[in-house]
Amino acid sequence: MSSLVNGSTFVLQKKGIVRAKRRGTSYLTDIVWWAGTIAMAVGQIGNFLAYTAVPTVLVTPLGALGVPFGQMPKSLQRSVSMMGVLKFTP
Repeated sequence: MSSLVNGSTFVLQKKGIVRAKRRGTSYLTDIVWWAGTIAMAVGQIGNFLAYTAVPTVLVTPLGALGVPFGQMPKSLQRSVSMMGVLKFTP
């Protein structure tokens, strides 16, 4: 669960920065950026708790799942064509 939260934080923060830039304001005033930042803190707390509860040999490989989880929302967002067909792109 922590990997999913950590993976999505970068997407939320990037969306917040792009939204703020489009509006001409600071990203610090954007709620989406703050949601990503708070989600990152929650995910890191989850990682810390996982390291205290189970052996490192189990937590570390699961933590690596944050990379593909972070890529999934990006590819889903970019891959919907004009016809509504969903295509997965790297």
